[in-house]
Amino acid sequence: MRGTNAQNLAESESGAVPRLDRPPTHREFERAAQSTMAQGGQTDAASLLALTLSLSRATTRFERDLDLNAYRPVGLSLSAYRILFSLCAMGPLRPGDLSDLTGLAPGSVTSILTRLEADGHIDRRRNETNRRESIVTVTPSGRALTNRAMKASAARQERWLSAFTRGEVIELTRLLHRLIDHDPDSPTFGDN
Repeated sequence: MRGTNAQNLAESESGAVPRLDRPPTHREFERAAQSTMAQGGQTDAASLLALTLSLSRATTRFERDLDLNAYRPVGLSLSAYRILFSLCAMGPLRPGDLSDLTGLAPGSVTSILTRLEADGHIDRRRNETNRRESIVTVTPSGRALTNRAMKASAARQERWLSAFTRGEVIELTRLLHRLIDHDPDSPTFGDN
């Protein structure tokens, strides 16, 4: 017979018995992961783990929410929206460029482009300077669909970011850009 949550938590923290009466919360997992790393002598890494886990969880929740509540209602997936938005913002692009800009795998880009083309939202044509490549452009229907999705996305993002002041949003964006732009393989990594 299983014990109470408190008993199971105490036993699982001691390593005796895993808690199985309910799923662990993200915070419980974070604490347990930090503890495990600290026990393995990775105290500095344990202190950074909370940030890594939080960034991953926040991104997953944010993207899932936008997909379900902004893009799907207008007939797009998050990935299809990223492709259409990139084309609207940048103009004609090669599929490889779309892969780089959206972070999607090349095979996923090809699959999504096929669906978007069948639905009349993009056109693909051969690149005149390199016949092995295609150039992708957004059609008027793709631009209209992107605009509808953009409005839904902006409303949803405002709800998410209402937890922050305008200054905090600017600072968070600045810090994330700094993290994204930092190259951990550079010889000066960790010297900042």
